[in-house]
Amino acid sequence: CGTATGAGVDTNADFVAAGVQPGDILRNISTATDLQIAARTATSLTLSSGSLSAGNVYVIIPQRFAVVYANGGNIFAKHYRMSDASLVNITPYSIYNGPDTMLRPKTSRGASGNYYVSYFDSSNGNSYAKVVGGAGAIVTGGISTNQGVLMGAGEITKVESSADGTSFYVLRKNAAGTNYYFARYNSILVQQFANSYTASDASFSIDPAGNSYVAYSDYSAAAKIVTVLKYDNSGAVLFSKTFELYDTVTPVYPQVVISKVMNVSVVPDGNGGAFVSWMDDRYFAIEGYHLVAVHIDS
Repeated sequence: CGTATGAGVDTNADFVAAGVQPGDILRNISTATDLQIAARTATSLTLSSGSLSAGNVYVIIPQRFAVVYANGGNIFAKHYRMSDASLVNITPYSIYNGPDTMLRPKTSRGASGNYYVSYFDSSNGNSYAKVVGGAGAIVTGGISTNQGVLMGAGEITKVESSADGTSFYVLRKNAAGTNYYFARYNSILVQQFANSYTASDASFSIDPAGNSYVAYSDYSAAAKIVTVLKYDNSGAVLFSKTFELYDTVTPVYPQVVISKVMNVSVVPDGNGGAFVSWMDDRYFAIEGYHLVAVHIDS
């Protein structure tokens, strides 16, 4: 707790030594407002909005985490303190509060204390997203009654962020479940690149360098193949690898018949490569589905 000695200044404080970070919340007790810190020096704070005036009593709240959920077709968020998981806002923040059609929200960390929220509109089959600030205000995507930024047709199955939160990655499937779409957006939800795949199952992950790994399989096709692609931050392909599990014309293992591949997953190995796993039915009659994993180097 402190008292400002000037506009955004407290000469009696050392915000750097105290571990204050952009994205932390300054609670102005004198004005009963919560303000997000955009930058700081040892004795001064730059706020994303609002002000801290001389004589104002304040306290800085460490970073929070958000729990996003759907209720009655609307999307809400509650914030909790990282230090003790105590609830910050008794009244939920409204991310979307319009016609009761939004379902299955997903969230991922953003930049400067913000976070991304995506959800599926059951009325039109599209997916939308917004950027929300650390104090619960919508940063990108319009007011709470707006649908948000259109991500495309179909439902989002997975989201993830880059290490610094400035990139938002989205995997989306069409209504028929026959195509997947993978895209990267910047911190204000402007699309940077996109790719599509004929697939019945897919997944992705991001490494600390900002490279992305996508793995997918189309088990409706006669040949059972798992494909893995690695992209750099601009969407250029760094490598592509296929695992042909079964081909009805020239089977790799004639004695083994594989009719279904599912639960495809991929994670970086921390050294430029990736671990890929899936389940298939090669020994289903004897032991049920089998989990298979492989390691691909850089």
